[in-house]
Amino acid sequence: MNFLLFIILLFCSASAFADDVELAPIVISDSLKSTKTDTSTIQISTKNYQNRIVTVPEVLAEQSGLHLTRYGGSEESTSLSVRGSGSNEVGVYLDGIPLQTANGLGVNLTPLDLNSIKSIAVYKNGAVSEDGFVPQTGVVWIESKNIPGDTHYGASVEYGSFNTIKANTLFSKKWKKFGLLLSNSFHHTDGDFSFLDNNGTPVNTADDATIRRINNEANTYQPLLKLSYDFDDKTEVVLLNRFVYQDRGIPGITSNQSVHAGLTEKDYLFGLKVNRKDFFLKNLNFSNLIYQRFYQSQFDDSLAEIGLGRAQDNNDTSSVFGNKMVFDYVGFKTHAPQLFVLYQGENFAPTNYLASPQKGKESSRYQFNVGLSDVWSLGKVVLKPHVSLMNTFNRLNNDDTSLPAPGGYENAKSRHDVAGSLGVSYGVLSWMTLEGNVARVLRQPTFSELFGDRGGFVGNPSLKAQKSLEWDAGVVLKRHKFFARTAYYERRVDDLIQLQIGSGVVRAENVGEALLRGVEVQAGATLFKSLTLGGNYTYQSAIDKAQYPGRTLVGRPKHEINVQADYKYKKINPYVSFNYLDANYLDPLNTRVVTHRSFVNAGVSYEATKNITLGFEAKNLSDEKTVDVVGFPLPGRSFFGKISFKK
Repeated sequence: MNFLLFIILLFCSASAFADDVELAPIVISDSLKSTKTDTSTIQISTKNYQNRIVTVPEVLAEQSGLHLTRYGGSEESTSLSVRGSGSNEVGVYLDGIPLQTANGLGVNLTPLDLNSIKSIAVYKNGAVSEDGFVPQTGVVWIESKNIPGDTHYGASVEYGSFNTIKANTLFSKKWKKFGLLLSNSFHHTDGDFSFLDNNGTPVNTADDATIRRINNEANTYQPLLKLSYDFDDKTEVVLLNRFVYQDRGIPGITSNQSVHAGLTEKDYLFGLKVNRKDFFLKNLNFSNLIYQRFYQSQFDDSLAEIGLGRAQDNNDTSSVFGNKMVFDYVGFKTHAPQLFVLYQGENFAPTNYLASPQKGKESSRYQFNVGLSDVWSLGKVVLKPHVSLMNTFNRLNNDDTSLPAPGGYENAKSRHDVAGSLGVSYGVLSWMTLEGNVARVLRQPTFSELFGDRGGFVGNPSLKAQKSLEWDAGVVLKRHKFFARTAYYERRVDDLIQLQIGSGVVRAENVGEALLRGVEVQAGATLFKSLTLGGNYTYQSAIDKAQYPGRTLVGRPKHEINVQADYKYKKINPYVSFNYLDANYLDPLNTRVVTHRSFVNAGVSYEATKNITLGFEAKNLSDEKTVDVVGFPLPGRSFFGKISFKK
């Protein structure tokens, strides 16, 4: 069985180097062994959110050290910052498959369906050894729901403000060795909330007016299929297909809203994973993950309502193929070594239907990475080293017919980088642990940052890779039903890649050196068996040390507070959450500022029968009218209802 399995995997791996590989989608759950420790790790079980009316970005926004930037309403794009990072420094994985691509501007977390997710783990410093990439500033590791041993099915429908409709279904069943999970979700919103428009004159308030957001509707459809088969008690095969289709309007900035511009995105993901215990050797566990993604983005601004003053009808495609092998040896009493080998190839192909010629030249980036990690137990001391070698081969160009001057730049450079991390924990007492981590992090510029993107995003082909050294130290306290943890972190970044806004366009620049420091405090307790309280505070200092010395980096608030309370009484479950966000700057010169604001959300769920639950939630009760990004207003007060069935 071992030999046959090895031959099959070698054949599948070899196909990664073929030029004519057919695209396909899947995902598989891993038992995650991380090189991180508790002061910089967040573990989230989605069971705690099953009766709430929340999205994945809203769940992450409640956590310490994480900052969410929203570009509008509930179905608009979001980006996640971890300890002051840019969104492109955060790796997002679904069952081990990377959701970020070389041409992207970070992963949009909005389309992710919380109903099909089992758990979310966030690693805020260093690497997850199984991800196959060099350490990143942040890793969001998402695992889809397991296939249980019996039959489960359920459905839910939500309706609320701005004609927002969400419908979800889920079915799972196990037949002896074969398992099936199928989920579907559909989201729609008109997105026509009211906002305060300053008419493009932030200093002059006389021409301010409250108007409605137009061309902001969105439709999202997301089916997910997961299959599993147990060959024997040591061999498991898991397959996952996920497809996301989103069609939405692009309203543009507040002072110059578009009427017709739109964006259609299609994201097809496939993963096939084989897990094998005692692979050739006793206590040697092996897994092989083959994955493929195909992403298509069609941006239509044929009337030149937004962007660079010229009409665009772009159809850009990205494809990703990867193969990752992980070897775990569990035969030592004090060691748990792990080796991974990863190959990944990415291609980006631009098209502009309004240009002649319409098609531009493809860009590609290939990676071959090897890494080794260990968990080494020395009594009360645990060491978690990780080292990896990242080999990157570029075949890049800016021959994109959507650009004003395409075809003037090529990059065929190769890079060979060593990165690593080290985690240390010391159990001082049964209820107290001291922990620390250090990591060297590197990030390559994305295709969009190098060559531009839809609308007003202008490329910068001279960008260099961003490098940083970061560390943290803290303490974890756990006693009965109470826990608390606090950590200090520091990041020193060279050649920081930062989006700069000017003259109506956005351009990525290496702004030089930056110093980011912060303190995180989190605590929680369960009282009287029914009342759960939790909260966290994050202080952050993000200082530009090069381009504008002494000024604060864009979109990094100094203070952020989150508080949650949840009470269960018989069949009724009321809850409330509070978020305070300090003022933060919208430009590198710190001339434009978003004032501090407070968001209060409250809701209640009621178990009407054994299988039916009713829910209601009010968001932004204080009706704050604000923005995270210049020209992209956020919704004010809104209300949502939900009915769900499960068996």
